[in-house]
Amino acid sequence: MYKQEQLEDMITVALGGRIAEEIFFGKITTGASDDLKKVTSIAQSMVTEWGLSPSLGQINYSTDQGHEKSYSQKTNRTID
Repeated sequence: MYKQEQLEDMITVALGGRIAEEIFFGKITTGASDDLKKVTSIAQSMVTEWGLSPSLGQINYSTDQGHEKSYSQKTNRTID
């Protein structure tokens, strides 16, 4: 159980390594790919599972693999 602020802090910390690479080395390596996966997973869960999106409200939009999404293309764009 995390507060929204904690999840946002986790995203910030994970992206910090990628930013540091760019600042100190002038390039981004593939080393941050795992961080990007984690950040994407957290952000998607915040919106689709935990209802932490002010624009979408407290609704669960997650779908089981292989099942059709039960929301519109407009909602899908908002989620993305």
